[in-house]
Amino acid sequence: MIGGGPCGVSAAITLRQRGYAVCLLEKSSFPRFHVGESLVPEAVRILRELGLQEAVAAEGFVQKPGARFICRHETLDVTLSFADGPQRDDTLGAWQVERDRFDTILLDGARRAGVQVVSPARVTRVHPPGPDGVSVEVDGPDGPTTLLAPVLIDASGHHSICARAFDLRRGIEGLRTHAFFGYFEGLHRAPGPEGGNVIIAFAPGGWLWGIPLRDGMTSVGLVLNADQAQGQKSDPEALLLRYAQDYLPYGKDMKASLRGEVRAYGAINYCCTQYALDRIMLAGDAAAFLDPVFSTGVFVGLWGGRKAGLAAADGLDCGELSAGAFEGYQRQVRLMHHVSLELIKMFYQGRFKRLLQAMGDRPELVEEMLGLLAGDLLSERGVVSRALVKRANPDVSLPSA
Repeated sequence: MIGGGPCGVSAAITLRQRGYAVCLLEKSSFPRFHVGESLVPEAVRILRELGLQEAVAAEGFVQKPGARFICRHETLDVTLSFADGPQRDDTLGAWQVERDRFDTILLDGARRAGVQVVSPARVTRVHPPGPDGVSVEVDGPDGPTTLLAPVLIDASGHHSICARAFDLRRGIEGLRTHAFFGYFEGLHRAPGPEGGNVIIAFAPGGWLWGIPLRDGMTSVGLVLNADQAQGQKSDPEALLLRYAQDYLPYGKDMKASLRGEVRAYGAINYCCTQYALDRIMLAGDAAAFLDPVFSTGVFVGLWGGRKAGLAAADGLDCGELSAGAFEGYQRQVRLMHHVSLELIKMFYQGRFKRLLQAMGDRPELVEEMLGLLAGDLLSERGVVSRALVKRANPDVSLPSA
């Protein structure tokens, strides 16, 4: 296993649950910084399957009851509560999490499950798979070494180690965005449970997030399409403050609340032509990263890791570890990515906003939207989700679609 984030932990624990020994290689010493703090209920469902829900719940993260969508220049202000959604499982809920602590809890859970965690351990080379397995060269705590295993799951996140090694990574046509984010202290929150909602604000050429965290901290981010960001990205702090003060409900004097630097990530969207090779699977952000708009990053990582772990265990059970044996996994992930991409395009093209505006007298649409926002993307419960799945073609990779 390459990578000790939520995806790698999910795959590793899944394999341990099936009785297999797992060596997980993580390049960083935990805790370490990571953005992407907002969970959805379907992510919590997988945490439960992995035996991690109780440990995360005990940490006291901010409870996330739902999501608030605002467009200040069109008087749109809609709050959706997961409690009104189709899941109706009071034991799930969701949280806003500081990723350094959340990811550490998950990695500690992997150790308790019997996963051999080697950290810090940086994979420097992945060799093409052979008849005896797949080998990786590692710069670990005791110096350089080479490891051989029957199966490799790449959960290395944006580094996409296997994708780069085998030239699988591509851009996504029509989706090129840049992200700018920082952390603020003492910003206004709604009273009561609604103060835990994620805020998503529409803005010209993109959108903003506001994620309430513990100790009065708030993660604030701006995502702009590449054309809109061009010529503005030289001063990330000024850019973020200008948009946040115009489009988020935090007031006009946010600079004094900023803690630390504003970070900028360019060209954040990508996908791979294949998610499965002989003896190798790519999972989570190592396979693709589409867009953070619906807070599904951790969920897709946990879900993809779980699917990869199950596929690896099935292959090990029957001794069939070819790319063909992992085709079912590849189709599942492609379907999820196709549906997610359609939903993201709906957002950027204004169709999602129109759905929000039309929900007032259509309770069935409210319930369907809540299912999608909870991460239940493949259920086909309603007209929108059925249309999304119908448009998806898991036989075709995203770059070819």
